[in-house]
Amino acid sequence: MERINQVFDRLDVWRRLPDYQMERRADLYFSLYLPEVLEAVLDEPIRQDLVPEFPIKQLGSNRSDKVDYLTATTDATRLVFVELKTDCNSTRPEQFEYLCRGAQMTGEKLFNDLSKIRKTSKAKPKYDALIAATQAMGLPEIRAKAIGENHPVVLVSPREDFKGRKEADKLFETAGVPFKVVTFEGFRESVLKHHDPLSVRFAESLDHWWKNPV
Repeated sequence: MERINQVFDRLDVWRRLPDYQMERRADLYFSLYLPEVLEAVLDEPIRQDLVPEFPIKQLGSNRSDKVDYLTATTDATRLVFVELKTDCNSTRPEQFEYLCRGAQMTGEKLFNDLSKIRKTSKAKPKYDALIAATQAMGLPEIRAKAIGENHPVVLVSPREDFKGRKEADKLFETAGVPFKVVTFEGFRESVLKHHDPLSVRFAESLDHWWKNPV
């Protein structure tokens, strides 16, 4: 428990430093509870598998923008795009734009684009691992069913009033893309259902983070 406390004590302090990228350190802890959080906010069963840093191909090139987590409903009818923000001021319009664009694509389009990105990448073994991860979570079956557009986008944020909230709401509403915001306070409710030392300490930090946003 001492080491767990040290980890979160440091996150509590270091998150306030100007160049500390907390999302890259904390995303693993959020991932442990994300499926049940998504089930609560979307009101449907979600796969336990998550694919981090899923690439969405940029228009006109084989470069990509990354989605923090990709998962799917257990009935293989919809994908779920998840973005994690630990700073209410770090949201950018272009992030919402590519999330919105990706959420309007069919599964077939997304995975065809993934193959194109792999072909031009120098990191083919890593893309092979990414493809294997999507296979493990059943995404080929979703692709085979040619699921429709407009998958939900979920933003996990310290508070609801993040930078650019009105613009984001308008963007997703106009596109017909379901958009949900889960605050750290709401996320904490799912974490509190677990009583192991890690969950207890993580819940304490979540309480601190949403009450004292940066």
